[in-house]
Amino acid sequence: MVKKISNQVLNVLVILVAACVVSVLVGAACGMKPYVVMSGSMEPKIQTGSICFINENVAYDRIKENDVIAFQTSAGAMVTHRVIGITEEGFETKGDNNDVSDGVSTTEANYCGKNVFHVPYVGYGVQYLKTTRGKIIGITVLVCLVIASFMTYSKDETKTADEELE
Repeated sequence: MVKKISNQVLNVLVILVAACVVSVLVGAACGMKPYVVMSGSMEPKIQTGSICFINENVAYDRIKENDVIAFQTSAGAMVTHRVIGITEEGFETKGDNNDVSDGVSTTEANYCGKNVFHVPYVGYGVQYLKTTRGKIIGITVLVCLVIASFMTYSKDETKTADEELE
């Protein structure tokens, strides 16, 4: 009974990992790009450590007030803030948790895309997986899942074949 439950849990984990990988690849092919939120400037709407999915295919001229967009600062940092005003010079943006606006911080040149959705706290894991230790642990876990999945599948097939011979 315990073995059957552990096999089911293992299968669910393998399916979840595969679904996540496929989702990110399909999203990337459709212009969706994930970004990790590193500050609390958009809290409580978007928490620190969230992963935002930015649609890079949303045209600059289709952005309206209250849209949450991603743009690149002159220092090269990626920022996700809300558009609070539109001028001829560009978008005036502000983090929901900030007291003052960024000013006119976004032009067509540094605009990256529109935030479509976010997943809270997943960004912490993504950031960890970018470290050397995180890569080693991540790859090890994936390899172990694949090996364990094949081992349980092979045992089930052998058991079924043995039962048929009897």
